[in-house]
Amino acid sequence: MRVLFRTLLVVALAAGALAVPALDPPQTAPVAAVDTPAMAVCAVEEGSGRSTTIGVASTVDGPGTMTAFAAGSTVGSLDFETGESRASSITVADVAAVGVGAALIELPATASAAASVVVGVDSLSIDTCPAASGSELILGGGSTLSDQRFEVQLMNPYAGKAIVNFTVQSDAGLESSAALDSVIVPARSSVLVNLAEVLPGREWMTVAIEVDTGGVLAVGRLGIGDDSATWDAVAPAQEWFVPVPHGLESRQVVIAARDFDVEYQIDFYGPDGLIEAFETGQITARGQAIVDIGALTPIATAIRVVTTGPVGAFLRITNVTAVALTSGSTTPASGLLLPGAGSIPGGSGWIVLLNPGLEDVKAEVSMLASAAGTVSVAVAAGEVVEMVVSPDPTLGYAITADGPLVASWSTAFGGSIGVGLAAPIPDE
Repeated sequence: MRVLFRTLLVVALAAGALAVPALDPPQTAPVAAVDTPAMAVCAVEEGSGRSTTIGVASTVDGPGTMTAFAAGSTVGSLDFETGESRASSITVADVAAVGVGAALIELPATASAAASVVVGVDSLSIDTCPAASGSELILGGGSTLSDQRFEVQLMNPYAGKAIVNFTVQSDAGLESSAALDSVIVPARSSVLVNLAEVLPGREWMTVAIEVDTGGVLAVGRLGIGDDSATWDAVAPAQEWFVPVPHGLESRQVVIAARDFDVEYQIDFYGPDGLIEAFETGQITARGQAIVDIGALTPIATAIRVVTTGPVGAFLRITNVTAVALTSGSTTPASGLLLPGAGSIPGGSGWIVLLNPGLEDVKAEVSMLASAAGTVSVAVAAGEVVEMVVSPDPTLGYAITADGPLVASWSTAFGGSIGVGLAAPIPDE
């Protein structure tokens, strides 16, 4: 099988706005007959030459609200409509000056997603905003070597405070610091834990986030030189799919383990098709394994990670001027949303599609804009397709297919790069 490259021509833009109510704390026991809330929480940044746009994509034309929050209170809110294009773009500076903060997005429907796009003169970070809190989350891919600035941002949109504990393993061993224990995140607040200050000089880190009280959503923030990356902390799982865009940069998949040893297998979707059990090995408790995709090929590929215990899987892309990070996917789906994809004026963009199944898949990739365009794509079983998007800004993309796919989007802007994962559309 071969890796395909296709060109996707797209057209234009639209805009929107935001606002949101306070949420009750997460329940400690399941509650019957309650729908999954249509919400997401986005890490935002305004100031120091950076500005955030929140992209929203949905399967419906409907209303939503965005609320920026900090220090226990709302600092600005705005209503928006996805409209006929089923997408919206929200400029956070039009709502509030929040510094490094967070925004709660009330979405038009459960089959919706949001992404945070942060752009500066020499920096770029993108990723899909997390939509659900978890009692146990994991982050891999961070470092505090040299000038690398690694922070964990804890976001609490709920009405009650949260208490969080960190377990950090690094190349120096199991770390211990009072700054990692019983971190309090007040209601409707965002807290930064600066690991570059607490644990400087670490080549790598596995960060486990355990929530004792309340609920939080968490992202990692990594700066290298002038560029920066933001990526979601994830719930550990035993199977991950990681699309990898083309490039000459260092492209590594980081597998981060929890509190016990695990065995892993890597299946590689490369230029010669699927190679099962391409790599196998063991990761010690709280350790990491790294798969160096950049050393294998410069073209778009993907890997599947299967382990004997829950882990997190992350893609890290770096070069001398840039850094980008995102998590892998645990949920191939026949419907996918890429909010904000292709939205950066003057940037180059790509969409990577992986078919991890045994049957060929036909997909429709649709631009979400007032003058929408759709391209049909065939993705053979075990194949990766990379599609070039137009330099003209868009509001995002929707993918509908007759079989499950995994997708991501990446972009280059000046000397910066960014990568983000598509959000699966839940089954009705």
